[in-house]
Amino acid sequence: MCTPNFYAALGVREDAPMREICQAYQQYAPLCHPDSQDYDETMLPIKGLTQQEYWLLINEACEVLTNAEWRARYNVGTLKQHFPVYEFSGNCLELYKNFVINPCSFALMPPDENNNQSHVLKIGSLLTVPSLTFFVELEVEELFNGTTKEITFPRIDTVDGRYRTIIQTLSIPITPDMRHGGVFDLKGFGHWVDDMRSDVLVVLHLKPHKMYTLDGDDLVCNIIVPLSIALFGGILQIQSIDGKTLTTAIYPPFPTAFPLVKRFEGEGLKTATGRGNLFVNIFHIWFATRNASYTRSNVSSEPYAHLYAQHPPHTVASVKFINGTARAISRVITLFLLLPSNTAPYNTLSTLSKT
Repeated sequence: MCTPNFYAALGVREDAPMREICQAYQQYAPLCHPDSQDYDETMLPIKGLTQQEYWLLINEACEVLTNAEWRARYNVGTLKQHFPVYEFSGNCLELYKNFVINPCSFALMPPDENNNQSHVLKIGSLLTVPSLTFFVELEVEELFNGTTKEITFPRIDTVDGRYRTIIQTLSIPITPDMRHGGVFDLKGFGHWVDDMRSDVLVVLHLKPHKMYTLDGDDLVCNIIVPLSIALFGGILQIQSIDGKTLTTAIYPPFPTAFPLVKRFEGEGLKTATGRGNLFVNIFHIWFATRNASYTRSNVSSEPYAHLYAQHPPHTVASVKFINGTARAISRVITLFLLLPSNTAPYNTLSTLSKT
């Protein structure tokens, strides 16, 4: 609980309804108003404060206790500890105007085309009952398989005209067809104040994954193949999100300017009619290291940023040496195969050594 106590500053109980809080503010705020010449601390609930200190305190108390969300968090001690952190607006004169100078609850409306008589329009309560917004963190696997998340929060409830703070826990079912950034509204599960009930908004937020990124219903991942497969080809194994081992063949010559993209149908996220696809960007180590400036400018954003971090530029020289050696061996084999069949092997080698 904050010190000094907002309820004590207004001289009301913690379960005081809205009208008592408003009446207390209307009673004590004029006594400590900056223009008042009759400040007497003995007439106020808390003693020992200067006129300016009480003026700021009573306005902050009014601002907090007339907002259902701030009041609930204040009651459980999390008003200034958890996001979003509350900070006093300092609009003391505006609060004074709304609650003391012009605290009207009704407004006289002029006649309209359907009603020849002036009529009274009821203005909403000064109490603020905001909707509650929660960001639910999800792993990719949880979004794929579906799960249930729980959110716990304090909320204001009204029982027999008195206010109380209760701790509410809601179970949020996450189905595989939901996506990152999706928002759904739980009507009436927020604060219950008099005849007003606020809602709970749930926003899905996907955590970064070490392997997959999402593109709509599709999954995208990056694979770096060994140098041997990049040079001579081979079979590459890829783990799918549901635990299956997928295989694809790599045929030389491996592309050096851009990643090779493999597409696996029906291996993405679940949808109402099936599943999306899995796209695999296949790199080899030389592509990730051969040009530092290209790597930084073109591969600095997701999902390629980790490639540069995994293979720093100091490996470029060794990789180029291996590539050069492999090309030389390849040329020797090619020349050997192109020579006439009646040429002796030792003559071929001798000729090559002389050149």
